[in-house]
Amino acid sequence: MGQNGVSMNLEFLMEFVPELQDLFIKRYEILKFISKNERAGRRTIAQGMNISERVVRDEIEKLKAQNFISVSSSGMRIEEKGKRFLNELSSFYREINSQRSLGIEIEKLLGVKKVFVVESGIEHSETVKNLGAQAASIFETIISEGDLIGVTGGETIYCVSESITSKVDRLDVTVIPARGSVGSQARFQANTIASRIANKLNAKLQLLPIPETVSKQAMEIFLSDSEMREAYEMLKSLDVLLFGIGRADVMLARRGINEEKSSEVLNCGAVSEAFGNYFNLKGERVYSQESVGISLDKFLSIPKIIGVAGGVEKAQAIISISTLRPDMVLVIDESAAHEIIKEVNYGS
Repeated sequence: MGQNGVSMNLEFLMEFVPELQDLFIKRYEILKFISKNERAGRRTIAQGMNISERVVRDEIEKLKAQNFISVSSSGMRIEEKGKRFLNELSSFYREINSQRSLGIEIEKLLGVKKVFVVESGIEHSETVKNLGAQAASIFETIISEGDLIGVTGGETIYCVSESITSKVDRLDVTVIPARGSVGSQARFQANTIASRIANKLNAKLQLLPIPETVSKQAMEIFLSDSEMREAYEMLKSLDVLLFGIGRADVMLARRGINEEKSSEVLNCGAVSEAFGNYFNLKGERVYSQESVGISLDKFLSIPKIIGVAGGVEKAQAIISISTLRPDMVLVIDESAAHEIIKEVNYGS
């Protein structure tokens, strides 16, 4: 199979199983090290690549079993099959390794715990699909038995729900919308997405059937119902949050804030929004609005949190929200990553 055919198949595979990316890079680099340092032993490889001997030993066994290398008392040697794979996978390696390098650079710039960067598609739909696949893979690895999971709405989180695989072994997981309904598209509402995820996980579902912005009187009526009050109380105990990072200007419009007030908030430097709170680039709150959903204090204390966003236009919002939760896992695309780098290094 030619190089283009191999790369195309691997791109589909990485989209289906995104966690293979780090494994592929590690194994490719070990094989490449052996090709350049024939007769090297495990210790030499471990020291040269700055990884543990245990990891090297495990990978060497796999490479040997597949006849990529041969092992003797004098060291290791790459076989023809190994040389062929290094050659045919070289362009694919360069592509995904650049994404990992981007992620590491963003981690350092923003001080965020872990950043995953996915390919930016030619079309917007391709980008959000890639974001959804990566975030879904991470989500499935961090949820545990008994977790109470909060999810927000929006197109990107909808794509995450599309990519989550069906599970049957987490019957005690509960999924709940982390905020009330916003916007007019039903399939992008937090309630709809929570329902989809609960169905995929064979989990319990708790709906929050109320708009995000309501009057105090309407909220009192809502909380007078014992079942609804119980649902609202559950938001104070979330173990996991899966959320989309929103731009301040977009969310002001979506929540029906009048033009005069919107201009005032934006003139104060607002670039991001989270649960009714608007923040400037430094993560300082410049405006807040009564909102149905988790509180800011709760947002800052949820143990496991995944933020997802893509596009050049989301760069400032990503920077802003990252200052609030540097311990989160962040999933972004290449265009957002490059814009973040420009903003941090050269922005005013």
